[in-house]
Amino acid sequence: MTLFVEKLSDLGELRLHRDAWNRLARETASAQFFQTFDWFEAYWQHYADGQSIHVLMVRDDADLIGIVPLVLRTETRRLGRLRVLTYPLDDWGSFYGPVSSDPERTVQAALGFIHQQPKNWDILSWRWIDNQHAATQSINDAMCMYGMRGFPSVRETAALIDLPGSWEDYVASRTGKFRNNMRRWERRVKESGSLRYLKHRPRGESHDDADPRWDLYDTCEQLAARSWQGSSDSGTTLSHSSIRPYLRDAHAAAVRIGAADLNLLYLDDQPIAFEYGYWWQGYKYSLRFGFDSGLSQSGVGNLMWLETIKASIEANDHTFDMGPGSLDYKRHYYTRLCDCQTIDHYRRFAPKAQAIALKNLISQLLPASVAQSH
Repeated sequence: MTLFVEKLSDLGELRLHRDAWNRLARETASAQFFQTFDWFEAYWQHYADGQSIHVLMVRDDADLIGIVPLVLRTETRRLGRLRVLTYPLDDWGSFYGPVSSDPERTVQAALGFIHQQPKNWDILSWRWIDNQHAATQSINDAMCMYGMRGFPSVRETAALIDLPGSWEDYVASRTGKFRNNMRRWERRVKESGSLRYLKHRPRGESHDDADPRWDLYDTCEQLAARSWQGSSDSGTTLSHSSIRPYLRDAHAAAVRIGAADLNLLYLDDQPIAFEYGYWWQGYKYSLRFGFDSGLSQSGVGNLMWLETIKASIEANDHTFDMGPGSLDYKRHYYTRLCDCQTIDHYRRFAPKAQAIALKNLISQLLPASVAQSH
């Protein structure tokens, strides 16, 4: 059967498809909270400036089989301003992709639609893609089918934990030195008082369990402000004013659909560390982490990670995504690394885009030492 693709460009129109979008997100392999409609709505309410919605709805007759959420934005490069058609993730997570249980047909139909439509973009940029995911191979195959040359690159590298069936199995997979350190960290902290761990993972509005527990979220913000990152203005922690309103709205959205995951560690009933992220269909993403800087020598940060990983195992999660960056520190915890890739296609009759494509082509053809000398 011939697939039909419809482009929606208005958030109000998309709200009519909320339930269908979230249903597909539950059927999508290795999907994350960022691929739900509720996350997209929260994101768009804060970061719509300079962007327009280009969400592609793929149907097989009357049945919606897939959604490809895209945005068109203007980005400044060395050659000037270029229009980029890409996913909306904006580095809030590690990976992104089409929302569908049939990513191959969804991507093929979406790329066919993009290929046939008038081009109002300079670069088609598939970002935050997992090279091991079926949708990524579908992108490569479909681009070849339509004569769209793709230039791959690695954007970031994420640290992942493939969670085993038990906490004991995970501990056994760590080095002997690390296991000794685990016991030492726990002993040091317990010497100061009584430890208590708390996890808040509401099941969402469909289960009559959608309490955002703003008291707990506020505690995480307060700990973030007391952490070593608290004085930074780079947007790397919950308390930063530049991202705080968006993160609070994203938390409300995550609670509403059962995707919030909040973890706190207390010492004598005083909060000392937090880990905050999102959960979706067994995939846990760690968004922000912090602890009281006054306890940095005690190992409390390591204990927070361990308690959170243990709780995810006990919740039968299959993956714990620690996110990109700080890989040397995370090496003690992760079981594998995974590249967050980008595949860029440069529009044929866009001079600035073609200049970038030529530079990339030369870099690929020349030996690395020659390319670097130029």
